[in-house]
Amino acid sequence: METEFGKETIGRTAPETTGPGIEEQARKKVLSLKEEAVDRGRKYLEQGKGTTAEFIQDFAEAMETAASQLENRDRKTASSYIKLVSRELQRWSSSLRDNAVDSIARQVQAFAGQHPGMVLGGAAVAGFAVTRIFRSAERAREPVFKEDISGSAPIPEEEPFQPTGPAYRPASTEELGPHS
Repeated sequence: METEFGKETIGRTAPETTGPGIEEQARKKVLSLKEEAVDRGRKYLEQGKGTTAEFIQDFAEAMETAASQLENRDRKTASSYIKLVSRELQRWSSSLRDNAVDSIARQVQAFAGQHPGMVLGGAAVAGFAVTRIFRSAERAREPVFKEDISGSAPIPEEEPFQPTGPAYRPASTEELGPHS
């Protein structure tokens, strides 16, 4: 007997579309996709870490220059703190440049395990900073003009009404006359 799906013989059943075989295939496919995504992510991070390390190094050098200027102005305490931070940033930059992404990920995981409060605090500070940046960017994009309800043309923001012109003249104290 022939059907539109192919030939079917009498007495045989169609291959099953459920069961352990399909589950195993699905599991293998999911694992394959996961490995592919991890590999792509790793390659992307490897490419980006050089740029990030360079940015951190440039920032550290700028801080070193600022520290030298502060030292020239007899701000030795501030200068020493800035130099300390600059050296730490340079160390991070070198570590980022020299280590593989997997090694860096292990270091971050170990640090987070040892100092969860610092990680949560840093995440909170980063969240506040990002929120402030987005809010300031949002304010910068606010229109200078409001649109007319009809949408035909923008009109300037209205200012509070101030009476002016020849019909309006503030009274002077002389015009009010003497008070008894």
